[in-house]
Amino acid sequence: MSTISRRRPPSPDRRLDQTTSVACGRRPCDLAGTGHPGLDELLGGGFARGQLSEIVGPCSSTRTGVLATVLAAATGRGEVVALIDPGDQFMPTASAASGLDLSRLLWVRGDGGGQPRDVSPSIARALTALELVIDTDEFGVAVLDLSHLSARQMRQVPVTAWSGLFRRLAGGQTSGLLLGPEPTARSAEGQVVLLRTPANAGAGDVRPPGAGARPVLDSVWEARVVPHRSSDAFTTFRGPRADA
Repeated sequence: MSTISRRRPPSPDRRLDQTTSVACGRRPCDLAGTGHPGLDELLGGGFARGQLSEIVGPCSSTRTGVLATVLAAATGRGEVVALIDPGDQFMPTASAASGLDLSRLLWVRGDGGGQPRDVSPSIARALTALELVIDTDEFGVAVLDLSHLSARQMRQVPVTAWSGLFRRLAGGQTSGLLLGPEPTARSAEGQVVLLRTPANAGAGDVRPPGAGARPVLDSVWEARVVPHRSSDAFTTFRGPRADA
């Protein structure tokens, strides 16, 4: 059985190099593109590597659809990705249809056993798994999916847990992502993608299929990035329908 080894925390010189690159403007290699041109534009090119960013929103705000696109883009670049999934919500077949190369995915599953009043042990195990993944510095994108929890349950995570992740990510090539119901843990240079479904959005439109293909049900979704230098308004996108 393969094991995940820990790497040493980044040296002060390595953190200084990263700070310098931020001050001078990020290079393309410092960013993990999402695979969605419009979202990449809002993010300034993609999610920052060596930082923890977030994809948040209520149920049915296309969180899982956006995540599938991000992971597919990373494996399309030849990267290995990791998904820590304590709620056991990941759907491999649907994600593979979005272009995700499952052979480049490390999927760490939980038992998905409902939402107990005290979720601290489950979150602690998930955080430990994410730390091990980050310490290898071998993954282009590492995701912790806590979208099955309520905002109140998310607040059970101590601030020190997030700060520990920030230190582990700093200076590395991994882009850390957290999925949840509301912003919780963005690091200094990370960004938050706020998702929502427009109030006037219907069930979706049927996009005409190609020859021999089944119709595809589209959805309308909106995104806003925090922080954003030029606007705090939501931008509307259309894409394949997602249920979460």
